[in-house]
Formats: sequence, C-alpha cells, structure tokens
Amino acid sequence: MRIVIITAALAALALAAGGTAAYDNVALAKVKNGGKCAGCNLAGVDLGKAQLERVDLSGSDLSGANLQRAVFAGADLSGTNLKGADGQSAVFKRTNLRGSLLAQAQLAEADLAGANLKGADLAGANLTRADLDNAVLEGASLRGATLVGANLAGARIAGADLSATVGLTQRQLDLACANGEDARAPLLPPGLVARNCR
Repeated sequence: MRIVIITAALAALALAAGGTAAYDNVALAKVKNGGKCAGCNLAGVDLGKAQLERVDLSGSDLSGANLQRAVFAGADLSGTNLKGADGQSAVFKRTNLRGSLLAQAQLAEADLAGANLKGADLAGANLTRADLDNAVLEGASLRGATLVGANLAGARIAGADLSATVGLTQRQLDLACANGEDARAPLLPPGLVARNCR
C-alpha cells in the first residue's frame, strides 16, 4: 500500500513539474498484437524494428517514440503526433500520414514512397536520403526540413511550403510534381522552380 502511494505521489510530482505521463502499456500490447489503437497514448514508446503493417494508430500520440527500422507499410497514422519521433530507416510505404505532426522527426533514410502526407507538419524534420517517391505532400509544411539527397520523384508538392528547407536542389524539384488537387503553387527557396506533371 505504501509503495502505491509513493508511486502515485512521484507521478503527480512529475506531472506538476511539466513531465508527461508514460505511454499506456495496455495500448502498447494492443498495438504489438496488431490491434486497432486509434487515439492511443504511445508517447516515448520503443517500437524499433516492430512489424506494424496496416495497423490503425490514427490520432495517436507517438511523440518522441523510437520507430527506427519499424515497418508501418499501409498503416493509418493520420492525425498522429509524431513530433520528435526517431523513424530513421523506418518503412512508411503507402502509409496514411495525412494531417500528422512530424515536426523535428528523424526520418533520415525512411521509406515514405507513396505515403499520404497531405497537410502534414514536417517542420524541422530530417528527411536526409528519405524516399518520397510518389508521396503526396500537398499543403504540407516542410519549413526548416532537411532534404539532402531525398528522392522526390513523382512527389506531389502543390501548396507545400518548402521555402526554408535545407539541401533542396533544382534536380530534386525537376522530378517532383507542382500540380495536384491543391491549386496553390508550392512555396520554394529563392532561385528554385517546380514544374507541373502531365
């Protein structure tokens, strides 16, 4: 009884000091067993190398999570908070990340081919050598994102804010598509231009 009271008191002190509650262990077990876990608290969780194809984590909190080399192919992560998550070399192929928060996420060498990132916030994200082949980036914010060596072939960037990206080249933009459902032109760094695809 005394241990429970002390543990509860320490948790209350951590929250009062600005800390966050730990991730939900029940939610983690559900995810690891392939169950739907929309809106779950998985902040700071370690899902490194996890196989989570087609899992539904829409609207969940995965901020600060370790997602290195995890596989989320075909998963629903729409509206998910992935701020500061480490998804280096993770697979998000054909994953729905529409409207997700990926600010300051580590996505170097991640496979985002065919992913739906429409309206996502990727501000300050590291996308070094990431594969964004045919990804939908319409209306997404990539301000301050690092795109060194990223593959943008066929990526739809209409309405995307690429104005303050790091490492974006004309060669990358020549492979991307400036047209799409979003009628707005992408915002680009000075001297760079984007072209419409047929």
